[in-house]
Amino acid sequence: MRKIALIVSLVLIVALFAVGCGKGEDSGNSGDKIDEANAVAKVNGAQISSTQLDERVARMEASVGHQGANLTDEQKKTLMEGLKKEALTQLIQEQLITQEAEKRGIKVDETKAKEHLEQIKSQFKDDEEYKKGLEQYSLTEEALIDYFEYQLAEDAVFQAVTEEVSVSDKDVEDYYNKNKENLIQMKARHILIQAAEGTATEEEMQQAKEKAQSIIEELNNGADFIQLAKEKSEGPSAPEGGLLDMYFGKQGSNLVQEFVDGAFLLDEGEYSKEPVKSSFGYHIIKVEEKMDTLDELKSKIQESLLYQTKSEAFNTFFTELKDKADIENNL
Repeated sequence: MRKIALIVSLVLIVALFAVGCGKGEDSGNSGDKIDEANAVAKVNGAQISSTQLDERVARMEASVGHQGANLTDEQKKTLMEGLKKEALTQLIQEQLITQEAEKRGIKVDETKAKEHLEQIKSQFKDDEEYKKGLEQYSLTEEALIDYFEYQLAEDAVFQAVTEEVSVSDKDVEDYYNKNKENLIQMKARHILIQAAEGTATEEEMQQAKEKAQSIIEELNNGADFIQLAKEKSEGPSAPEGGLLDMYFGKQGSNLVQEFVDGAFLLDEGEYSKEPVKSSFGYHIIKVEEKMDTLDELKSKIQESLLYQTKSEAFNTFFTELKDKADIENNL
């Protein structure tokens, strides 16, 4: 699973976020070196070649190829047309950002781009596995380096455009007051008695529930939660005393919703007085930490709000940049 995830990650990096728009003759910067007949688009005079477009489409197609295995010929044709349009949109956007970076005198540190590449390579078992991943998805090291260089340039443009954007303490407080319930974060421990939905019989479900209730009785009589979790929990966190070493909110976590809902009924230090049923079985939850005050959440709100505000400012900037640009799309 880890090997597959790494390759998919590599593909998503390339196919969805931009590869092949960096330096060199194929980047579209040297418009005079691409045959007019071979240009599928122009951005302020800089040409994007059909070769660039074909390479991008091939990478995108490789990343979604398995998803289109059962499509009809007509559906595949529609898919390819969509990929082609999306690929050209990406290339045009990248060309605009690349030109803006040049205009601002932004220089990309090639060493950093190569460091990013080495980080990707280090995630593979060996060089052979890494090369197979590249070949499978029509990638090259040069394309990856170009991608990382572009990302560094894009980030530098983002920072330059948004450097004066800020959020005030009042902005943070107002946001907290309007969204408090959805901002609360907590960390919890749990004891799980397994009784998987769809697998366990009714009798096994009842036995699991009774076992969970007996553990709650032990807690009521003063037993230590951590020790009981180590001894009796049937979940993977048992060796850590049932600790789920992560903060989670009411929505958006990887935890099953029944567990989350059960946890949010408790205050810090409290444990479930009744077993909480989920698809995994029955949980006894103890809230280890609960962050719900402005002081506790301020730094996270400020970071999130600042990024959101900067993103909005950058999107406005990019829309204006695109509107002012001389773009010729020949598709």
